[in-house]
Amino acid sequence: MISVVSHEAGRESAGNTSSREYPGLADTTCAGRGDPWHRDPFHRVTVVLKGDLLAIEFRDGGETAQWKIIVGEVDWSEPSDRVHRAVNVGEEIFEGITTFFLDRDEAVPQPLEDSN
Repeated sequence: MISVVSHEAGRESAGNTSSREYPGLADTTCAGRGDPWHRDPFHRVTVVLKGDLLAIEFRDGGETAQWKIIVGEVDWSEPSDRVHRAVNVGEEIFEGITTFFLDRDEAVPQPLEDSN
């Protein structure tokens, strides 16, 4: 399943295609916008299509990580229960496609966390 997400006005699912083994996310984030607080409990691969700079903010107050984007970059990410969000702090729209490696059909790739 591929969910299309736009962070122009928040997280919205715009469409799906079928693939039960490797669900994916097509993500577009405008400059100055970010995704909601969430965890990443599964391995994932992101292919960057567009963008220049993201900030990864941690809800626990840890140091913000900067991700200087290279178009065409492929990023393998390990699972993490640390609550965080990505904010587009660059000047370009960020676009990427992420494939999640889930361990069961009902798994949620990026469980959302309360904003408090």
